[in-house]
Amino acid sequence: MFRPHIFFNSHFFKVDGLVNGDRVEIRGLCSFYVKEYESYIGRNPKTGQQVEIPAKRLPFFKCGKDLRDRVDKKHSKKKNYKETINNPASNFNNNKA
Repeated sequence: MFRPHIFFNSHFFKVDGLVNGDRVEIRGLCSFYVKEYESYIGRNPKTGQQVEIPAKRLPFFKCGKDLRDRVDKKHSKKKNYKETINNPASNFNNNKA
């Protein structure tokens, strides 16, 4: 079972870096960074009244190249499998028995 509080508080992942605005990278897997947003005037969709939205900082996740390639490779295999099902003639190697 994945326990996020253990992962995020471990020495493996430094939350303090994100709090300070630093980028945290786990090589080959992903990176986390913080985006800062200015305050702005929004609108309450229910009443239509203007509301001030305060400035905020949000964490963002960016997938690493190795992870993206592995996931895409598995997706490509499934795609090829579907193409094989749709085109049964592609199952044969032009060998005549």
